[in-house]
Amino acid sequence: MGSRDDAETDPGGPSGAQARWLSQRRAESMRALFPKRSAWRAEPAYYAELNAVFEALGQTTCPAELERAVREVQRRRQPWA
Repeated sequence: MGSRDDAETDPGGPSGAQARWLSQRRAESMRALFPKRSAWRAEPAYYAELNAVFEALGQTTCPAELERAVREVQRRRQPWA
């Protein structure tokens, strides 16, 4: 399993423009899903969830996959879902 940065050099990965778009959209999603918090106030479970979401979004290779992953994360994070 490679890192997100490998997508730009991986022949099977997204093109340069698409890889940049995916990277920007991942960053926007992470900022929306996990607003900044003081590190001393955050619980370990918060960081575990943050890392799990970061990994899940990082494994997407196309815009449609990324949008599906973001919707799935949003759905899972809703307490009434």
